[in-house]
Amino acid sequence: MKRKVTSIIAAVLVGSMIVGSTVFAADSSTTTNTDSTSIVASQEVKEGKTMFAVPTGKNEGTATVDGTRITVNYGEVSIPGSIETAVTAPAKEAATKVLEDYVASKFSGATVALRTKLRLYKAGKSINSGFGVIKQAFGVGNKYDGRTAVVTQIHQDGTITETEVVVTNGKVNVSLTDLGTIFVVIK
Repeated sequence: MKRKVTSIIAAVLVGSMIVGSTVFAADSSTTTNTDSTSIVASQEVKEGKTMFAVPTGKNEGTATVDGTRITVNYGEVSIPGSIETAVTAPAKEAATKVLEDYVASKFSGATVALRTKLRLYKAGKSINSGFGVIKQAFGVGNKYDGRTAVVTQIHQDGTITETEVVVTNGKVNVSLTDLGTIFVVIK
């Protein structure tokens, strides 16, 4: 019995060291997103309500916000070792309120499939732009296949953009050059 308990404790400690060292690893001139995280067994690391989309050997990571799976492709991100975080768009933040009002007035009666706030972090610093391109796939469900989705995003300067995409295989795929508060609306 003691051996089983000791083995379980050791496994948990090793697992937490792998995830901890992966998420908070320092830069190295030879480290890329895939080098430091290819040993991570799980692509998703939860800290409170924040989901870290930890890069794997395939240069992708996943996070789940309110039951919606978000897949991140880091292949064109120019900042090695950066990790995207995803949370439910905080209701009390001004950006969320502005986007809520915008979507309600422009897309009355449409379904909002996802309300999220995305950020890229490197060594504890938030990076909203200047990282190249990050490809996102929002898993909205196969029931929306063939329908038009509008990815609405409020940027740091307060502008709102819309990107129309056809839902394919249950996903809304977009490429982003900056991150922020994003709503996925199904028309």
